Amino acid sequence: MARPKSSVIGFVDLGISALNTKKNSKIDKSIGALSATLYSSNLRIESNLEDIRKAQIASLYGMAELHSSLQKLDLTQNEILQELKRQDKEEDVLGNLKIFLIQVEDELERILLMSESHLEYSVMLAEDLKKSLFDNDINVSRFKRLSRDDIKWAKSVIENVSETASNLYNRLV
Repeated sequence: MARPKSSVIGFVDLGISALNTKKNSKIDKSIGALSATLYSSNLRIESNLEDIRKAQIASLYGMAELHSSLQKLDLTQNEILQELKRQDKEEDVLGNLKIFLIQVEDELERILLMSESHLEYSVMLAEDLKKSLFDNDINVSRFKRLSRDDIKWAKSVIENVSETASNLYNRLV
């Protein structure tokens, strides 16, 4: 009778072993499936990370291009600003020259009025005015950026100085 117990125990052990083997086989299959899923997920993650790296590189390249474009734009803006300042200075110089010629016109009128009573002194003032224009290089070409009418006006004022000086001198002689 002792044997029947051990045979039953052997069968129970065999059944438990078979059951454990079956469970181990299921666990192995589940672990295998999990491993395959993890491997597949890792491949997708690596692929996504590679896409992110590529996107970051493209972004950095785009930012570098944008920075370069902004630098070019800044340089162009500075050049435009300098040109505008230069033109403003030129306009200022032309404005000063126009004012100067207006003063020359006024001075010529005073010289002509004075010539009626003080011809010698008027001749000297007219010659000084003529010399002043020459010494300061006041000629029509300095007014080339003005309108056509203003250029003609400047030319007539400059010529009028020489003519007045000559006419007064001729009256004196």
